[in-house]
Amino acid sequence: MSAFANRRSALLAGVAFVFLLTGPILLVSAQPPAIVSLTSPNPQPNGEFGYSVAISGNLAVVGAPEESVGRYTQAGSAYVFNAQTGALVAQLVDPDSQYYGEFGYYVTIIGSDVVVGGDGNAYTFNARTGALIAVHQSPNSQDSEEAGYSVAQSGDVVVVGAPFANVSGDAYAGTANISNAATGALIATLQSPNLQYFGDFGESVAVSGRLVVVSAPGEAIGGNSSAGRAYVFNAQNGTLVATLASTNPQGDGNFGLSVAISGGVAIVGAAGEAVNGEEYAGRAYIFNVAPTTAGSSTLTEEGAGSIPTSWLTAGAVVVVVAVAAGGVLLSARRRRPRLSTPTHVSTARSENR
Repeated sequence: MSAFANRRSALLAGVAFVFLLTGPILLVSAQPPAIVSLTSPNPQPNGEFGYSVAISGNLAVVGAPEESVGRYTQAGSAYVFNAQTGALVAQLVDPDSQYYGEFGYYVTIIGSDVVVGGDGNAYTFNARTGALIAVHQSPNSQDSEEAGYSVAQSGDVVVVGAPFANVSGDAYAGTANISNAATGALIATLQSPNLQYFGDFGESVAVSGRLVVVSAPGEAIGGNSSAGRAYVFNAQNGTLVATLASTNPQGDGNFGLSVAISGGVAIVGAAGEAVNGEEYAGRAYIFNVAPTTAGSSTLTEEGAGSIPTSWLTAGAVVVVVAVAAGGVLLSARRRRPRLSTPTHVSTARSENR
């Protein structure tokens, strides 16, 4: 959990907290006590330490995408801490630091591998030493495509989203790339089967085993602008497995603003959907995406805003992407604005959806 707007250190310098979760947590009313409070070793005004966080075992990673590094304004940093003591383990910086690179915008960690995304590339580091392991480059790099906007890893597979990429003339249609975690070698480049202007394919990505989920929250469905979709792909060859869509498609519903997957179960957030007349109340949808037949299909949710009780075993940590009645949700991430608007696209649409 992060609080990048905490002002006790410096304006938007940020702070992150580590909590010990020892039992079923979905329906508890009391907040568990924090083990440690983490702050940046280099606190800066507007550094936004805590904008992204991830944890694996006793290692916690915290991104500070707006921190300046040397002479590079807002180049960004990421930090690895001992999750139990708060001791700094390593500071990670972009091997190719640049002005406004926003390295650390998205972080993930699996074991001792940390993947950090920024404005242009994603990188795999050794979490304990800070040594660079691999660079995950976009095969068709474009200015402002935002490769590294979203990242995910499972085993030897890394997925990197570039939601602002121009595809076949469609501005902000977006792409995502699957690559080898150890070498950075490209496995497949993914595109939306429903290519659209402002589709934002790659806004959020997730991977578990052989399944990759990529969202496109800006895609229109019927007459519903930005209703959103999500797609499931084979992580080994990039073939489409399934198309996911809301059963309550709405304009600006942004289905796919956040996604997660574990095994054959995926969860997709639709933060902009209205619920019982309450605008932007939001929903989350749970899907069984385990492929059972060849080809692709459009799936409906197993349950909206509900978590199977079988998931709530002692010691389990449940992180979901929406608030359900009687439950909690641990996600509060503001959406990054686009850097510019193509001149051939109407500017009437908000750039800070």
